[in-house]
Amino acid sequence: MVRRLPVIQNRSSEDDEASARPRSHWIAIAAGLAFTIWLPLVVVATWLGGVVSATYLGAEPEPARAGTALLLLALPIVVSFALACLAAGALVGRFGVRTTRRDAALAGALTALLASGLAALGDAFDQPTTALAVVALLAAVGAGAAALGARLGRPRAPARPSS
Repeated sequence: MVRRLPVIQNRSSEDDEASARPRSHWIAIAAGLAFTIWLPLVVVATWLGGVVSATYLGAEPEPARAGTALLLLALPIVVSFALACLAAGALVGRFGVRTTRRDAALAGALTALLASGLAALGDAFDQPTTALAVVALLAAVGAGAAALGARLGRPRAPARPSS
């Protein structure tokens, strides 16, 4: 005969604070985390995009291949942004007790606004339409990746023992 003893877990005060935290706090936490994760990733992604672009197109791409060069430069940056938002969304899904995937998506969009705003302060955009396109792309990618991360990070319900 197998005896099963109940497991008693003490909840710490930090767990109580995290569960009592409002959803808006989790959005801000996730946006800050996504941006912090993305900073080192974007450095590597920028270098990788330059290497790939130079390898496939040469040092000076022809004007007809400028779109391809831009895609090869931007793709690693967008992928690194998606990975950072996915990780931050997983944090919201795992620890934000009252949060939803919508909250994680808002955090991804907020991260896109933060990153684009800082880029605009550094004179990265030559025209307002370019800035709007970058914000729209990053907001869509960030919101989708963060929502997916929140879904993947949500704790699974324990399996019921069969009697």
